[in-house]
Amino acid sequence: MSVQHIEASTDPEARRAVREGMRLYMIEAASWQRIAQALGTVPEGRMRIVHEISLAQGFCGAATLAGDEGALRRWRRGVAIHKGASEEQAREIA
Repeated sequence: MSVQHIEASTDPEARRAVREGMRLYMIEAASWQRIAQALGTVPEGRMRIVHEISLAQGFCGAATLAGDEGALRRWRRGVAIHKGASEEQAREIA
């Protein structure tokens, strides 16, 4: 039997963002636009990076565990929109 250890961050911003990412996936079944919006509310400065990474870990981790390829595609498209892609360009992302 294999034992896996998961390290939880002690950073409150990281923990909050992971929970938010999981909520976006499990409760909201977030659209690309909602994902882009959530990424746009990231705090400025160093915490912005922590928030973005942790948000991705929460959403993508939950989607991966569920085997939900469609949700992972929505995440990639939401990130593209957040970074300035048009919705038409985002639709082309696999």
